[in-house]
Amino acid sequence: MNPTFRSVYAAFDQYPSSKGASTHIDHVCQVLSQYHGPTLLLTVEGTGPLKPTENIHHITFKSEEPNVLRR
Repeated sequence: MNPTFRSVYAAFDQYPSSKGASTHIDHVCQVLSQYHGPTLLLTVEGTGPLKPTENIHHITFKSEEPNVLRR
């Protein structure tokens, strides 16, 4: 099934990871999906295991660039 996304969150940080940005990404997506329904999350491939949810579809991309502003 291909849902119609009502919101999109794109971040140039790794997700999931042990960094604080990962926690922020998680909380924002939870709120977006709660209030707006299916949410598309786009992030740099993380180092931790994904937490699958019904309303958040996560797509990752690889980046060799360590500098977040250059990504």
